[in-house]
This record gives sequence, C-alpha cells and structure tokens, in this order.
Amino acid sequence: MEYKDIIENILEVYNINAAEFSEKIDVQRSSISHILSGRNNPSLDFLLKVKEKFPELRWEYLMLKKLPMYEYENKIVESEKKQKIDELPSLFPDIDEEEPEKEKLEHSDELKNEVKKEKKEEKKENLEKSENSIIIEETEKRLKNKNQITKVIWFYADGTFESFEPKS
Repeated sequence: MEYKDIIENILEVYNINAAEFSEKIDVQRSSISHILSGRNNPSLDFLLKVKEKFPELRWEYLMLKKLPMYEYENKIVESEKKQKIDELPSLFPDIDEEEPEKEKLEHSDELKNEVKKEKKEEKKENLEKSENSIIIEETEKRLKNKNQITKVIWFYADGTFESFEPKS
C-alpha cells in the first residue's frame, strides 16, 4: 500500500474530494494532488494534520501503511468476546446463598447500582458497535469496488481538470 492509496481511502470513506480534504486539514490542494499522483510522499506535518482532523485513524495506518484503518476495530473484538462470555450458562443455578437480612438489602442496593452501570455501558457499547460496524461495512464495500474504477476526473472551479487511471 502506498500513501496515495491511504489518501484515496480516506477520501472515499469520508465521501469528500481532494479540495475539501485539503481545506479540512489546512494544506494546499497541490500537496494533495502531488501525493495522489505518486509524485510526493506526505510529510510528517501533513500526517499530523490528518490525524488531528481524523483522530479515529490509526497511527500505524498513517505512518506505516498497516491495516486496519481505525483505532476502534480492536474494541469491537473485545466487546464481542465479552458478550460471548456473558452468554455462557451459570454453573450453579440452583444454589441459593443465605445472608442476614440487613446484608441482603445493602448488597441488593449495590447490585442494583452495578447492574444500572453495566446496562448503561452495554447500551453505549452496542451503539458504538452498530455505528462502527456500519462504517466498517461501508469501507469494505468501497475498498472492494475500488478495482472497478476505470477513470477518475477531477474538475476544478478554475476550469482545469485532472484525469487519473488505475495502473494495471
């Protein structure tokens, strides 16, 4: 993977063009054009600006060109593992612990608070997971369709244009 592929992926995933991208990270359009054409590699300053505006992108992706693209993908795997563990049946379903009444009430209130916290965290994780899985699915679709592009033409407001064709 080359830096031009990384920038193309970012443009595609965020559904923005090179001009919008250059404005967002505050660099000249020509810098983006030179990177996309393969003429130049991005500077460290350029990559820092990208990371600042797109904090969800992994440093390893930007600097070392290593997938996955996003930071949160490992968190999804961890939450799925936790969910599988939570689905396991209890080993001792028939055992009923006996506690003094006062301790039961105190313990009950603590458990209720813990359960509320866990439910909030679970809802938050599920929301993040659903949002993240949608982004991942869209990214995968776009990356799969990447090989079907035959030509890309960018038209600029000043009347100029650039044409790009994938290398075979």
